[in-house]
Amino acid sequence: MKTRKEKLGKYIHQVDIRNSNHIDYLLGVSNEKNMIPSIANIVGTDLSSYKLVKNGQFVYGPVTSRNGEKISISLYQEDRDCIVSSSYIVFELNEDSEILAEFLYLWFKRPEFDRYSRYMSHGSVREIFSWESLCNVLVPVPSKEDQKEIIDNFKVIEKYINNIKKQNSLLTKYIDNKYLSMFSSNEKNSTIDKISKKVITGGTPSTENDKFWGGNIPFLTIPDMHNNCFQIVTERNITESGLNSKKTKELPINSIAVSCIGTGGLSVITTTKCITNQQINSIVCNDGISPYFVLTQIRNMQDEIINAGGGGTVGCNLSATEFKKMKIFVPSSTDEMQVFENDVIPFYKKLYSNQLKLLNLKQIYNLYLSKLAKI
Repeated sequence: MKTRKEKLGKYIHQVDIRNSNHIDYLLGVSNEKNMIPSIANIVGTDLSSYKLVKNGQFVYGPVTSRNGEKISISLYQEDRDCIVSSSYIVFELNEDSEILAEFLYLWFKRPEFDRYSRYMSHGSVREIFSWESLCNVLVPVPSKEDQKEIIDNFKVIEKYINNIKKQNSLLTKYIDNKYLSMFSSNEKNSTIDKISKKVITGGTPSTENDKFWGGNIPFLTIPDMHNNCFQIVTERNITESGLNSKKTKELPINSIAVSCIGTGGLSVITTTKCITNQQINSIVCNDGISPYFVLTQIRNMQDEIINAGGGGTVGCNLSATEFKKMKIFVPSSTDEMQVFENDVIPFYKKLYSNQLKLLNLKQIYNLYLSKLAKI
């Protein structure tokens, strides 16, 4: 493949159009490089200062510190216009650009680009990957035909991924409908504290001690929880020494981990012994309480958890004390819980299997992304 490398600034320019049309479709950018609904409460907010984003434009947050060693950058691909916070930078390719937007988006998705942007970030209070730094990035410029071929190859993998995600959506919908058909008429009659042997707030082993990190014990954080029902693979792992330094934080299998600070209301069930960071509270169920019954309820309590934690522009901040007080329904007979669990377990098992498939597809996807650097 014949190609050359050029500075990106040659092909892009900033766009700064404010929201004069009163659009209220507010999105943000995740560090997974997706456009996602904002958690900000915009009721009564003047949205005229927010930036307008159109299909085919890029959005990125220049602040990289405290962002999971990643940069939040994404290509907006919906037909309707959206708005983003004025703290984001919006840009687009020049009309005569030799680079296709989807090809550039793939280039940004590479883990190597995350590492580069973090290395090139500077600032005393907040580390920022500036517009100037972005413009100085060297990008390959193969022919448009070669770019289209690369894009099409990635779309094949994306198609498989999207099909599995659609199946997962149907599986969770069945589980939720089963819960509603059996228990929707019942009022919440207990609390998280009462149905738990204990509620464990996570803790982080010292990051200054290398002996605590790089082992095979999962260290669960919020990025590991998005769009998952199970704790399987985590971005970071700790050693036995790291676990022993936070021994009281160890979670047994079938604990329900719930994010309560930052992005609130995400929940997964643990499949191995692990610990979490302090943004997560975890439920270790009493004997006789079905973890899958509790997980199903918690998955559908995300809005309640966010509201209990204050919500707002800074995200959720729900303390362990208040989390324990949250209401939950428990049927009078454990047989009802067992009937529910027996019915939905096959569907949760399929979700688990699909999560493994998605992990494998993501590994293949990332492998191909890393090869982009060699073109």
